[in-house]
Amino acid sequence: MTRKFQSLALTAVTATVLAASLSACFPLLVGGAAVGALVAVDRRTSGAQLEDEGIELRSSSRLRDALGERLHFNVTSYNRQVLLTGEA
Repeated sequence: MTRKFQSLALTAVTATVLAASLSACFPLLVGGAAVGALVAVDRRTSGAQLEDEGIELRSSSRLRDALGERLHFNVTSYNRQVLLTGEA
């Protein structure tokens, strides 16, 4: 009986440790699936999407450095064309 109890306890501890270590992977899996779905649905190539994202990040950073917090702006890039919107 003690041998069976030890085996059951070891199984429970192992399952708990694995569940705790895998809990951080779940958001990554869901996020990866969501990004994969967005890339698959978009008409642009993944390279164009990545380039547009880079344009948005660089433009936002440079505008924020130049203007500070005086303005609120949004930078949207699609097929290397930039739409700049905002308010003073």
